[in-house]
Amino acid sequence: VCSSDLILLRAVVNDNRTLTLYFSESMNSNRMDELSRYTASGNLGHPITATPTAPAYKSVVLMFADTIVVGQTYTISISDTLTDCSGNMIVLNSSAQFAIAYRPSSGDVVINEILSNPREGGADFVELYNRSNKIIDLKQLLLGTLSNGTPAMKTITTEGYLLFPGTYVVLSSNTDAVRQQYTTYSATNFVQMSSFPTYNNDDGVVILTDLNSLDIDRVTYNVSMHYGMLKSTDGVSLERLSPERLSTDNSNWHSAASTVGYATPGYKNSEWLETAPTDNEITIAPEIFTPDMDGMDDVSNIIYKFTEPGYRISIWVYNAAGFRIKQLVNNDLAAVEGTYTWDGTSEDNVKVTTGIYLYYIEIWKLDGTVKKFKKAVTVGTKFN
Repeated sequence: VCSSDLILLRAVVNDNRTLTLYFSESMNSNRMDELSRYTASGNLGHPITATPTAPAYKSVVLMFADTIVVGQTYTISISDTLTDCSGNMIVLNSSAQFAIAYRPSSGDVVINEILSNPREGGADFVELYNRSNKIIDLKQLLLGTLSNGTPAMKTITTEGYLLFPGTYVVLSSNTDAVRQQYTTYSATNFVQMSSFPTYNNDDGVVILTDLNSLDIDRVTYNVSMHYGMLKSTDGVSLERLSPERLSTDNSNWHSAASTVGYATPGYKNSEWLETAPTDNEITIAPEIFTPDMDGMDDVSNIIYKFTEPGYRISIWVYNAAGFRIKQLVNNDLAAVEGTYTWDGTSEDNVKVTTGIYLYYIEIWKLDGTVKKFKKAVTVGTKFN
């Protein structure tokens, strides 16, 4: 069945001379082999053959006379006269980037958002983010979970999908359901998997590996990572605050904001943490925050930067009367630099009242070095 939304979804390199284009609809196969409709940048120009892929005709394989150069990014453009099987014309000036992909290494791609407890009629999804400077083909990666303690991995795509640096992709068994329930901005950064891992609603493990079982990223999630004041986590995704912080750091995850509909599939997380570089040992950012799930200053971040390794760190939160509200960190072995996060809740996950609070931070080393810091932070509220 054809619709009026005919778009070029992606371009994937097969080898150093051939390229496959994937479309959102079945195409008019009689017009797909006209070479002048396709133009690639750089040394490639028009292809020398264009072979529609039967029987669905939702893709075409292009062969070029010259080779696709490693390390170079190209753009393929399509004439606006290309149509689908109902005569709908492709979006004007349709184009896609392509390049020869690099082998992924651990940490190149991170798990960036997890929805394991969808609303009725919805579907689980996992969003990936390419934090590297590499172009990575998703056919080189597997998504899975643990089954009786053993990784149970699923193929993401056999067709290929190029994930460019700084971009997102959403994986699901039902991408249409995800797009219907949440705001999305592009149909091209969704991949529907033929078999999707089974994730428990409240706790589980999301695993991303290469084809040789090397962990690219792994997240162990549980319902306590959500904002403690939520009445229900149905349909609420867990968003990563920063791709630079460890996946194993539970404070690097937070419920998606209510103002975005509780999930941000395919685009920047509502709770994304952006902090300016600092030379201070301890920095609080922001110093005033409003934990109201609106996606703006919902958490407070304790950013540390030490001149040498080997420090252990503990962090407590006190109210203005001097009563301890929560212990955030208990004798962690700290990296040279990093971040801890407070979401404005007490030890028993109750939202604290507005006012001034105090972080008491203690760091120490085995050589006897001890440093203590007191940093104020204000829990505020917004007025309409």
